[in-house]
Amino acid sequence: IACNLYDDIVKIFPDHLQMTYLLTNDRRRQVWHAVIASEITQDTLKTGGKAVVRLRHDLLNARSTQLLKNAFNDLPNSFEALLSRLGTQAQDHEVYLILYDIARIGGPKLRKQMLGGEKLQARTIRHLHALPADLRNVGFADSLKDQQSVKAFVRLMNEMKSAEFQNKPVVEEKLLIAIKNNGNVPAAIKQIYIRLPFPPQIVPDTERLRYIKCGLELEKVAKEFNNCLGNFVPIALRGEKQFYVWNKNLVVSIHKYRGHWQVDE
Repeated sequence: IACNLYDDIVKIFPDHLQMTYLLTNDRRRQVWHAVIASEITQDTLKTGGKAVVRLRHDLLNARSTQLLKNAFNDLPNSFEALLSRLGTQAQDHEVYLILYDIARIGGPKLRKQMLGGEKLQARTIRHLHALPADLRNVGFADSLKDQQSVKAFVRLMNEMKSAEFQNKPVVEEKLLIAIKNNGNVPAAIKQIYIRLPFPPQIVPDTERLRYIKCGLELEKVAKEFNNCLGNFVPIALRGEKQFYVWNKNLVVSIHKYRGHWQVDE
């Protein structure tokens, strides 16, 4: 039950006192876990001695609201209720601190989502915290595979904000709607992704040569010439290759080799 908080728990409830911890109801025990995870309590545990005895006394006798206020210097709306959604087992220290932060700065809609769904998972809490504040949605956070997926999404959003591309306001609005309504987020993300501008061209445009500037153009050319160029959008965005239309009937790609750009195919 104590999981990664075990070492802290046995300092506070040694020997036979561990039965008191085990027999306490889940909701109260999650309050204890949050209090133990707080920076104030962690400092107390490092001090040891009578400070830990006083801490145990408070955990056993003080009201939950007072315990949380003392540990965090504040008690955000629904924080105690959110703790009860964590189930029976203790979470990592970080999860309680993140949940406190979300309860403190998250809006009422997000708190309602978190209280209304199934059991809160540590993974969901971490994903929510990593997302931009205006894009925090429980369903969307759950849909992200892992932290790498969250980082990739945040990176894309940052690139989108700084980039100028076709139909930007419309595409941004569709993404926000998809996230808030648990819609087809991957499709909305793709519409942004293929519109992000490729790195600056190496070869200037001429009457016979035209640089393909984004994934949307590359996919259009792929359909026109019936080839697989659409698969090269990630490579072009990373600047590993550049694509040009030659004489309106041929696509030329160049790549960097030993510090110089050369024709690839």
